[in-house]
Amino acid sequence: MIPLSLGLVFSLAYFEYPGELLIYGSIEAGWQAQLTITSLSFVVLIFLLEQINRSRYREGVLRSFLSSSRVMPVLYYTLSASVILTYLTYYHSPENSQPLFLDATFFFLVGTIVAIGYVYYRAVRLVFSDLLEKLTIQQINKGIRLRAMDRERVQNSESIIRDRLPESVHVNNPPIRADPNQTVRSYDANETGLDGYVVDIDIDRLSTAISQAKDSLGESDDLFVNLKLGLEMQRGINLLSVYSDSTIAPSIPSEVIESTQEAIYCSKSLPWKTGDSIVEKNMSHISEETRRAITESNPVEVEANLERYSLLLESALELEQGSFVNSDEASKIVDGHVDSILREIYRIIEAVAESGVTEIVTAVRAEIFRFALKFHRRREPSRFQRTVGLYNSFYRNLSANPNVDSEALRSLLYSVDNLSTSIFASLKDADTPKDAESVGKNIADFYEVVDDMLRSALQLGDGETFNNLWELGQIGSYRVSDYRGIIDRTSAEYDQELRSSLVTLVHELSNDTISQIQDQGENSGGEDLLGRLPDFPKLVRLQNRLITAEIQIEVAQSIRDNFKKIQFVAASHAYRMQQVGDLEPTEFSKICQTSLSQYDVHGLIDGYTLAISKAPHGMSKWNWNDSNAFKNAWVEMPSDDEVLGEFFCYMMLILIDPDEYELDGITEYNNPLAEVEPKERKPPNLRSIISNIEKEDIAVELLSSADKFEFEERRRILQVMNTNARKILKERNRKAIADADIDDDLVAEFRDTYEEEFCQRFILRTVLDDLGQLNVVEYDKDTSPLPSGYSVNYPKIAFLPNHEVITHIGRDAQSHADTITSAWISDNRDNINEVEMDPEKPLPEKIAEVVRSEPANPNDSHALILSGVRARAAVRDSDYFQRGDGSTADSGVFTVDNNEIPTYYGGVEKYDFLLLIGELSALELVEYRNNGQVVDIEVDAISHESNSGDDSDRSEDNIIDRGQYVHLQIKHYAEFSTTSYFAVGGKVD
Repeated sequence: MIPLSLGLVFSLAYFEYPGELLIYGSIEAGWQAQLTITSLSFVVLIFLLEQINRSRYREGVLRSFLSSSRVMPVLYYTLSASVILTYLTYYHSPENSQPLFLDATFFFLVGTIVAIGYVYYRAVRLVFSDLLEKLTIQQINKGIRLRAMDRERVQNSESIIRDRLPESVHVNNPPIRADPNQTVRSYDANETGLDGYVVDIDIDRLSTAISQAKDSLGESDDLFVNLKLGLEMQRGINLLSVYSDSTIAPSIPSEVIESTQEAIYCSKSLPWKTGDSIVEKNMSHISEETRRAITESNPVEVEANLERYSLLLESALELEQGSFVNSDEASKIVDGHVDSILREIYRIIEAVAESGVTEIVTAVRAEIFRFALKFHRRREPSRFQRTVGLYNSFYRNLSANPNVDSEALRSLLYSVDNLSTSIFASLKDADTPKDAESVGKNIADFYEVVDDMLRSALQLGDGETFNNLWELGQIGSYRVSDYRGIIDRTSAEYDQELRSSLVTLVHELSNDTISQIQDQGENSGGEDLLGRLPDFPKLVRLQNRLITAEIQIEVAQSIRDNFKKIQFVAASHAYRMQQVGDLEPTEFSKICQTSLSQYDVHGLIDGYTLAISKAPHGMSKWNWNDSNAFKNAWVEMPSDDEVLGEFFCYMMLILIDPDEYELDGITEYNNPLAEVEPKERKPPNLRSIISNIEKEDIAVELLSSADKFEFEERRRILQVMNTNARKILKERNRKAIADADIDDDLVAEFRDTYEEEFCQRFILRTVLDDLGQLNVVEYDKDTSPLPSGYSVNYPKIAFLPNHEVITHIGRDAQSHADTITSAWISDNRDNINEVEMDPEKPLPEKIAEVVRSEPANPNDSHALILSGVRARAAVRDSDYFQRGDGSTADSGVFTVDNNEIPTYYGGVEKYDFLLLIGELSALELVEYRNNGQVVDIEVDAISHESNSGDDSDRSEDNIIDRGQYVHLQIKHYAEFSTTSYFAVGGKVD
């Protein structure tokens, strides 16, 4: 605009534009008009800017406003024009005016009016079209970018420092927990003379200084450097740390510390912006405006501010998809920003709950819905989980305000219901396995929130909300039959396409080519053959659809079972709370009439079975502090089984019909309790629970006819059902064990565990191995010696998956090793010198005396084996014992006259100590291994056929009895021999 105005002035003057077209007058009048218009206009603008700066907007927004409204260029133009006109007024009289001066005055004045008008237009457009709020959002986004740049700057500095320093130096990764045996010498910012933010590093000088510091330390000493750009160096922030095994950690020379300090440049403030203050101030502005609108009960303004949060979220997610920083760091930064937005929403929830305005409640819950749906559609389960969790917080805050309209609560539940409908619909629409799994994760998180809200409803005594939440799982979107139909149709289409493709392939290829492909298929699992099919891409798509449908079925079944479990747990606690007086009878009556009345016997059994299965769903969350906990010194909390069992028995007493059962006619086929088979555990015994329920506990709302309720008869029937069901389930479990095949993986795990325990506990074998006297040869049934071991019937359940069983592998391995050791010692007793022990003389002294008195060279004392706790403690606490470098307090050596004898513990019951001494050639242990196994272990199923010939042994009961065990054989093949005197043994009587 300014160049255009000046060009017009000078062009007119140059061509001497006819003077009669202009009104000749005093330049002074134009000058006065110029100054008047300029001054009045900028008074208005300055007032507007002052109001904006003082009342609403924060860092960066005013600067962006000035830039967008073009105030500054116009300001420079008008001031320049005013100066020129002032010059013309004071230094040229009207009589001496040239056309150029008059033209200049006119066009400068017109340019000023146009420019100021343009500024007014831009300013009004910015204010009334809410562009100022968009500038606020732009500033927040700018702050996020600055945060990302700062994070990248810090990471790059760390990477450069790590690359340039010696590899043995640890950079920015101090140990989380120092070794208690180590000492530490640290140099903080105060000691190194550094103060402020690290803004630059002389990497060459730093590398030289750190290398010198490392060279000044011992080889086993560790040096840690804590340094990166932007780090604030202050008292307590360690720059260098030395970790040492020495009693006192060594110090770094002062000149090296000084060189390190000179390589680091600090400033009182950062020369770059991190974006934190920009984001925080502008976010604070939006938050304040939103709370002000809530206080003033202005729904329109609240919705406008909530829309700004939505825009902030959308723009942050767009930044995450950009390339302004690596993807991992972008996710962390944006994730932090999302968390800050959700925290703001939570604060808004608290303010909205205090106001109680239904329209505002509706606006906020709609925003939560949009956030949750956005994260669900983006398949971001972590953010979805955090967002959907706001529903429970909103509900609790609203319920805490007695002035909140019930319509506000219902609108919140409508939002939860709509969200459930949306996410269930997306399960049907999932077209890839990954998509189906992601939707399943979100649905599981959604029901976690439903679970939390059910718990909150009971804590708040809100039966109506409990009933509404109870219905959320009763929608048809998760019907398994829908997905089974997809599988059937897709599988048929897949088979048809595959057959058609194979026929086409056979016609197109020669026999030789087919043979070649078949050979390749045998070697590569058929992948090459499938790859040659004409419709291979379509087959892959169909196969993916099959996998997707299978995942959808799995998710749908999981949803169904999970919600049944949630419902039963919630109902159980509702009953429990009513029993102890924590839930008003009127509220429990509402729950009974609407929710609990939906149960029938089979539905109740399904819910109970799922709830008591291993790791009951969410039970830990339901065990809140009892309301009576502060009234007594001790309150005994009921177990999960007790809470669930009480409600189950309570409902069963109501639902069973005495006319359908006779006490002596209850069998496996008409006993509903026989259907209670929880996963990976036994069902609890309900006998005492049934006995403790009284007739007065029964809610009349659940009875079809209270006058005809035969309580005692029902209780007797239920007790018989319980007793009968336990017998049935026990026998059913025994039969399942007998029919099951042992798990090869569990057998292999047993072998590995037993061998490990055997080798660890077989001390004499360990000693001979350490002395190099263990020779290993391959097992040969014709030449190998007889084995040492045992053969037993072992519980089969130990080799079946999903069964809890206590085994004693360590004890059995110890007994096996001790038996072999005893036999070896007994067979070679002639080559052991047994010494008499003086009870008055300490055992360590006696052992030292034996070492010194042996005719052989004392240095030929090879190992000391101690048996029993008494001998072990006596030696360990003596001056002869020196602790070694091992991790246990017992590892070490027994030292006699500079002769260090390795010490071992356990394994020789006949002696308190056994000292191996003399020539090692007198000892030999040969171990025969079958396929590399130290111990040969065989696990075989026991045949159902009896060896006795008695037909009664072939009865079903006896077959099941034998099926509870497997035949376990454990063998160790080895020969231990001595050719001469090899040990001294002693025992204290």
